[in-house]
Amino acid sequence: MLVDKVNYSEEAEELAALIAQLGPKRAYVAVPTRPPAESWVKPASESQINAVFQAVQKRVRDVELLLGEEKGNFGNTGNAREDLLGTLAVHPMREEAVNELLKKDGAGRDLLQAMLNDGEIIKLSYAGKTFYMKKISSRDQKIF
Repeated sequence: MLVDKVNYSEEAEELAALIAQLGPKRAYVAVPTRPPAESWVKPASESQINAVFQAVQKRVRDVELLLGEEKGNFGNTGNAREDLLGTLAVHPMREEAVNELLKKDGAGRDLLQAMLNDGEIIKLSYAGKTFYMKKISSRDQKIF
């Protein structure tokens, strides 16, 4: 069954040629599984991913697909607030992973709610899932 009627081969071949110029021993084809920095970023379709994978595989010896969610083995020190802020400073976390970290640190969801109320973190949705992310105050400020 053809998912998309558009042929992505030409664009995929151009991308693969660029990747091959870089000379990697391994290449990864991935889609966003967490909320990306820009709201306009959307995951590629299955046919787009396949076209890129096939094109890159012709030029790079080792190509892997990264399509799934992380398995949530986030470090914990026993200080849930610091553990959350440390991880959320690097990338958003799925709600399930946040709950697991709170449980490992012996903290409850009341800490999560307090951090939301205090503006330390934000809650957002992406691809039908709930994520938490460290609040970035500079997002609303003009850089230049």
